[in-house]
Parts: sequence; C-alpha cells; structure tokens
Amino acid sequence: MNLSLSLLIMLLLAFPLLGIGVLALYERFRSSYRPLKEREHVHFCSGCEHVYSVSNRRPMNQCPRCGKLNDVLIVNNQSQF
Repeated sequence: MNLSLSLLIMLLLAFPLLGIGVLALYERFRSSYRPLKEREHVHFCSGCEHVYSVSNRRPMNQCPRCGKLNDVLIVNNQSQF
C-alpha cells in the first residue's frame, strides 16, 4: 500500500482535529444541560396561593399575580435561599 506524503500529513492532522471537535461538542452539550431544580427556584405566594418559578439569574421573588414578596419554596431539600 502506497501512501503519499500529503495524504499521510492530512490523516495525521484530521484525526486529532476530529477527536477534539467531538470532545468539544460533548462538553458543550454536557455543560448546558442542568435540571430545572438547579436553574430555577420555586416560590409559593402566601397572599394569593400562586405557585411560580423564577430563574436563578433573576433576582425577582415577587408574585406575578399580586406582587407580594415571597421566599423560595424548599422542594426535596434541594432549593436554597
């Protein structure tokens, strides 16, 4: 079997680059998936009894219905203040 020099160089560069690309895609999908309980806090309004969730990134804890300030509802001992 005869391999030309250019084909050998291409293969030596293509396989590592392909492996790095696959690892980068895997890491992107793995790091972007987080369950809902890690991305959002669940709130229970003591005024109107409305249950709603708010993203961890938003510092809002007001009820969207009545505007009352509420604390985080602890679900399965996972949520924190």
